[in-house]
Amino acid sequence: MSLLLAGAIERFVRAKRYDGKPLDVGANPDLTRDDIYLRRLLPRWDDLIRALGSEENVLERFDITPERTLRAIHAGIPGADRLFALLMAKVPGAQHVHKSDLVAAVAEMEPRGNTMRELIGTLLLTPFRARSVADHWAELRAGEIFAEYFREDSDLRAKVIDAFRTNADNAGAAGALAELLLREDDAAVEQLLVAGVEGRRYGVGAHFKLVAALSSAEAFIEEISRLLTRDIEPDEWSLPYWVPALVRRIKIDAELRAKMLEALGDVASVSMKLTFTALLARAAGSTDQLKAYAAEELRKLQADPIPAIGFDLTRYAHRPLFQLMTELAA
Repeated sequence: MSLLLAGAIERFVRAKRYDGKPLDVGANPDLTRDDIYLRRLLPRWDDLIRALGSEENVLERFDITPERTLRAIHAGIPGADRLFALLMAKVPGAQHVHKSDLVAAVAEMEPRGNTMRELIGTLLLTPFRARSVADHWAELRAGEIFAEYFREDSDLRAKVIDAFRTNADNAGAAGALAELLLREDDAAVEQLLVAGVEGRRYGVGAHFKLVAALSSAEAFIEEISRLLTRDIEPDEWSLPYWVPALVRRIKIDAELRAKMLEALGDVASVSMKLTFTALLARAAGSTDQLKAYAAEELRKLQADPIPAIGFDLTRYAHRPLFQLMTELAA
């Protein structure tokens, strides 16, 4: 990367490994979602092609593959659309592409396109059976994408409804219809969903999407409270894939916001204080009521020498209560 930035890419072109083969450098060596390497490479893509002879050679020498790179694709990177097309052409022959990475990349680059429509169809129209955890995350995300971008697609909408009607254990379809109800009123879908989910158990992600769409304010608060007292590791919750549904419900339901504010006066758990306050702030901003609550909590915290740390669903991690209250009171 330094040679490229310094205009000395020819040294990399000539570099050999110990066995005499061309030296490869992973453009995303840690397999993270960090796009810092792509942001440096892509503006100089044509220079790399000239130096290495072809786009295929660039991909090979920098170990740019669907498995490694789709997770780091973002629309704001200059030239990302070009690389996205190259990677998508390789997906059919790639053996280890996680559906979650594929869905995330397509949602970033072409959320309304036919590729996305086909992807979410495979995830929502058949029940979840023996897939990986990453595929399950993709299934949860697919429901949100369906409701956000494809709810006006009458054919796909009918297929998702029919998939749930045929098999109410289909958590993907159940979650997708819950996301739909969070965006529009549809009495027929609501009636179908209420009747279908009764007495059934779903995974935590689909469960809380259904809670967000169908529960009373009291039941909504009770379910979150129960979750925060369970002995579950945060990584098991797939939080980024269903917490937005909770926020959406709070945003559109004034009664729920009022009852959550009222409940804050009674809770003692640091995690509940963090989560309820953060959810309200995420949904409605730092209101006068939240500012007043935060100021009072800060006064109490300053009198207690023991740091108060709890789990914040909106941050998907533990954090100090003092930090959130300071942000809200400012």
